[in-house]
Amino acid sequence: MNKSFENLYTMLAALSNGAYGTFLKAAHTFAMDDNAAIGEAAGKEAAKLLELMDSYKEPVLPFENVSAEDINSRIRTLGNLYGHILWTNQMTGTDEDCAIIVHHDPETYMGYSEEDIRNISRENSQENRDIMEKELATIDAAPVIIAGTIKCLYGLRPVLALFSSLDAVFRVFTGNKCTLYVKNGHLRAQNVHNDGADEYIVCTLKEGASYEVIEMLYQGKDHIIDRVEDDPCVESFVPVLNKHFGWEDPV
Repeated sequence: MNKSFENLYTMLAALSNGAYGTFLKAAHTFAMDDNAAIGEAAGKEAAKLLELMDSYKEPVLPFENVSAEDINSRIRTLGNLYGHILWTNQMTGTDEDCAIIVHHDPETYMGYSEEDIRNISRENSQENRDIMEKELATIDAAPVIIAGTIKCLYGLRPVLALFSSLDAVFRVFTGNKCTLYVKNGHLRAQNVHNDGADEYIVCTLKEGASYEVIEMLYQGKDHIIDRVEDDPCVESFVPVLNKHFGWEDPV
């Protein structure tokens, strides 16, 4: 075998086996067969190559240490608190939500940074909000009554308002811990912020009932959610939602 080819073969074999010292020696010998200056230059280039190889790190899957049990535990906790959830952003950007994203398509997200995945989680949450808001707007649900309490620095402030469309409920969501859910037979909303949690019930009127009477009775009153919920003129949106979404009866 020609000596140069023999050295070339040694270089390739050494490189493939991770024998970097043998590779450097063979590279230098290979080039020295013809020209000492070329041999020195080849050695320097080989050293640079090895430096790059040493700095190389295998790509990792972000949030791979978050287990299925971690994810299920977080989902169970939310379910126990809220019952049947229509939309929430409480998992947005969390380790568990990010793990759901990467576990569904690990090949795509291999090598992404954790912050990249958190941004995707936030984008998904906003997209899901837009979808639900538009879906609620298609439901013939007027009149829509939203009654609740806003937590502020000085305590609870009761609120009562009338709307013509069910998507109006999204007006109450201002924070990054918001939930629209069905529990105890009614559509409800929670908006968590720095001062505490705002709580709302979303309902409609029975045929022939007057909002003006409801307003006169309950506007500005304490425990407004309980008062409105128990009023015989008020009707739950759950049957309407069941029909629209095809659910079984929510909790």
